[in-house]
Order: sequence, then structure tokens, then C-alpha cells
Amino acid sequence: NEGKELGRLSRMECEVMGFVTVGLPRLGISKGEVRRKGVCDVVGLAGLPEVWSGVKEWWVGWLQNGSMTGPRSGRREVAVVGATGRVGRRVVKKLLESDGDVGVVAVARSKEKVKEMGWGRNVRVVLGDVCDEEIRKNVLGSENLDALVWTASAGRGDRTPDEVDGDAVADWAHSLASRWRIDPPEMLFDFRVESNGVSSFSPLDDVIMGGVSASRLVPRAQEGYASFEGNVSLEQNGGFCQARAMLPSPWDLRDFEGIELRVRGDGKRYKINLKNTTEPEFVHQAKFDTVVNEWQTLRVPFRKFIPVKRGRVLYGEGPSLYESQLDPSQILSFSLVASKLDVGGMADPLFRPGPFQLDVAWVAAYRPSLPRFVLLSSAGVTRPSWTDEQKRAHPMEASIPIVKLNPGNILNAKLRGEQHLADSGIPYAIVRSTSLREEYPLGKIQVGQGDLFTGIIACDDVARYLVDCLTDPQSVNQVVEIRSVVTLPLT
Repeated sequence: NEGKELGRLSRMECEVMGFVTVGLPRLGISKGEVRRKGVCDVVGLAGLPEVWSGVKEWWVGWLQNGSMTGPRSGRREVAVVGATGRVGRRVVKKLLESDGDVGVVAVARSKEKVKEMGWGRNVRVVLGDVCDEEIRKNVLGSENLDALVWTASAGRGDRTPDEVDGDAVADWAHSLASRWRIDPPEMLFDFRVESNGVSSFSPLDDVIMGGVSASRLVPRAQEGYASFEGNVSLEQNGGFCQARAMLPSPWDLRDFEGIELRVRGDGKRYKINLKNTTEPEFVHQAKFDTVVNEWQTLRVPFRKFIPVKRGRVLYGEGPSLYESQLDPSQILSFSLVASKLDVGGMADPLFRPGPFQLDVAWVAAYRPSLPRFVLLSSAGVTRPSWTDEQKRAHPMEASIPIVKLNPGNILNAKLRGEQHLADSGIPYAIVRSTSLREEYPLGKIQVGQGDLFTGIIACDDVARYLVDCLTDPQSVNQVVEIRSVVTLPLT
């Protein structure tokens, strides 16, 4: 409009403004294309009905909400990429049902499918190819964009899995990194650095009670970690190993939400002990499970730590469940524990006597956050690269059709997209779905790790889980696989 005031624009100028603002994006035509080709050429391609559709919505939106397109200005927005797909359209529906004040930015390729959806004013549609930089800029240009759910995948179109599931995920994650990247965790022990922290630890094994178990923390900085390794023996009533660091000065972690670890385990359960006081044998304790030979970033919130003395939980009286709560502002020691006992003194169901090894890259304190980028991936993404030993250990999981066929190298492309997202610094949640079915009974969602799930899951269950991740702090920086467990009625 060459700087003219709104009230002095001609009717034609208003029509063009509405068309460029609303009508063109519906056709997947960017404003940059208008500048390159000229309005008249683009209008001729688009057709008159779309012009008037754009004009009408632009003026209605302006008069009612002070906004040219989509949700009201200032409203929180969640982008759904692949919004007309089997899962994507269900995600849009559940977002609108779960929060009446959320606006959805629906990214889709098919104009016809968008028309079938019947979305209202709370949905802003961006039509186009997710691999197109202009489409990405259109979506990410909104100041109100708060989160993104990615359900798109290479299908029967002209794009390959490498382009959609690998490159496009990487491009969107990197574009959002400068905006959504949060402060990194506060590093407490960084075993990737030579001599950083290992010397602070000493073994505290069951030999102090007459047992014969033995452990050590071995520095392997050249490989990027340290190894808590040893042998847990049940002889002479033993059954635990511990690597303990007595801190030279207390940690004040009151501004953090919990402990974050980067570990590679052996499928066993381990525990963390934190001490608040100098009282002997009294600690606050929490557990975490590992996956065989897979690196995991695990978060253990402070609220999960419970008071334990000599292996027994210290329960409180009256309304207090426990005798005390962990005070994160005064941490005197940190320990890693391998034990025959679970938290609270019960037998650990995952325990096996003998050698163990927990590789630890770092230990940190993490700040409160929620996932901003939720990525729908696929179970089986690591299986094309499984060793012969892994294939022999899990023959059924290694031989399902998607793994054996791996059409278009799709599993490798999805894994590459996952890795780019994990490296971006954005708080993320990666959800690996088993085989999707539209007509399948809703069931209990079973969650696991280690890329060992096979089975089926309803699209509605997947959509529900993806939306729930957006408000679940425990989902941050987690990679999980999901499947439906359907309970059939008794007849």
C-alpha cells in the first residue's frame, strides 16, 4: 500500500491485501512469490473465488479480533505439522478440545483435505511443503508460537524420507533453536573432561557390613564418560556397591527441579543417594532404569527422592507421607548405587548378582521446563543398525516387516531427525509409535524404552499421548516407544 493509512486504501487495494494475507497461504503461495511474479499473475492462477474468500476473512478477523488471520493476537499457538494426516488431524482436534484458549497453526499440503476438516477460527492454516523454507518461515514467524507437534512423514508424495523425516525435521529444529533453546543444565560432574569429578568419588561397598562386593569409578574421558563398574555378590549377606562423592561445599540447587544424567547402562536398575544431613546411614533415595547398551538422558525430579535409613523408608505421621523431604539447597553428598534392594527395601525385580557397568557422561541439575517440540517417530529406528548379537537376543523385534523392508531408508531417516532434534538444545519429546491403526480399540498406552516394542496402537491413543507430552515435565528430553494394550471384555 506504499505507506497509506488503512482508511485511505482503495477497494481494490483492500481486496489485494486480504487476498495476499489469507487467500494465498491457503493455496500454498508465499508472499515472496507475489513479489517475484506480481499480483496479477498470481491472482490469475489462484482464481477469483479465493480472492473474495481471503478478503472476507481478512475483514472479519480485523473487525472482530484485531487480527488479520487465524487466532486472536496474543493467544498461545501450537503448530501441528502434518495436520491432515491420520494422527495430525486428531492432534488438532484434541488441542482444541483440551484448551479453549489455544490457537492451532495447521501445516498441511492438501487444500482438499483441509476443506474436509471443517476447522474454525481457532485454526490458522498454512498450506505447503514442509521442506519449503518459505512455509517454515511463515509458521515460525508468529510471536505467539509456543510449541510444535510434528506428525508429518514421507508418504506417497514426491518427497523422500531423507527429505521429510531427516532434513526437514533438522531444518525446523535448527530454526527454532535460537528461540526455544533453554539454558543448559548446571553441570555437577562432567566425566567427558579429563579428571573432572572422578577423583571426588570413592567406593562404599557392602564390605563395610562383611560382604565381598567391589566397585570402582573408572575415568574414560577419551571415550567421553566414566564407568561405575564392579561386581555385586550376595555372599556373606551382601548385595550392594556404591560410588560416593562427599562434596567439599554443599550444593545449593533450590532453583532447579532435579538431577539429570547422561548414561549408558546394562538393563539394570540403579539408585541415586543424596544426603542433606550428617546423620549416619540416612539419605534421600530415588531410582532409575537403564536400557542395554543405549545412551539415555534421564531426569530424576527432587520430589521423587524419599527418606531412607538402612534400606527402610521413613514414613511420616498424620498428613505427611514421609518423615522428611529433600532440601535441594543443602546437598552434602551424591552417590550412585547398584543394589539387590529397590527403593524402600523391597527386592529389586531387575537385579541379577554379578558384574555390572553403568557408563556416565555427566551429572547435572536441570531447570523446570516443558517440551516445546514433540516429534512422532517410529519404533524400530535403531534396529537396522543392530549387531548380530542384538538380533539373536531379539529375533522377533528384528524381523518385523518395517525393519526388514525399511522402505526408502525411512527408519534411518527418522533416527537422523531424532538426533538433530536432540542436539538442537530445544526441550523435546520423541515418541516412537508402533504400527498405527485408525480402526482399533482405544486401550491403555504402554510406554517403554530401548526400541524393543512391537504391536499396534490406535491413532487416537497416539494423538492423546502427543498432546499430553506438551504439559508433562517428565517428558522433557525423553525418547519413548508406545503401544496399545487392549483389554477385551469377558463373555
